Amino acid sequence: MLEKLPDLVNGDTRLVARGAHITLSFKVDMGDRYWLVDIDRGRVAAVRPSPVMMPQYTFAICCAAEHWGAFWEPHPKPGWQDIFGMQRHHGLTLEGELQPLIANLFWFKDVLESPRKLSQGAAA
Repeated sequence: MLEKLPDLVNGDTRLVARGAHITLSFKVDMGDRYWLVDIDRGRVAAVRPSPVMMPQYTFAICCAAEHWGAFWEPHPKPGWQDIFGMQRHHGLTLEGELQPLIANLFWFKDVLESPRKLSQGAAA
């Protein structure tokens, strides 16, 4: 799902415009695998799968792979629809410098939720 982020995010002109001041890398950890997502002025510049030698990132969002799958369902159940619901009920952890995440929370939520569009297309 994360490999599709460049197409999903960069194709959404409103989302790119909202994130125009965001340039950083963040890590999405799924247990035994992780991806580094490079953001350049609101666009997903790259999604790099593990292993990356000595990865540098601003913050990490960590949760089991099956939990991400439940999060990306077309209509997730309560507790699965939001990263903070997952943090409270399903073991999601946030690590690193969280200020950019919190300052741009709705943008990052929209980016992380964008793979649901793929699930919705399959469910239709």
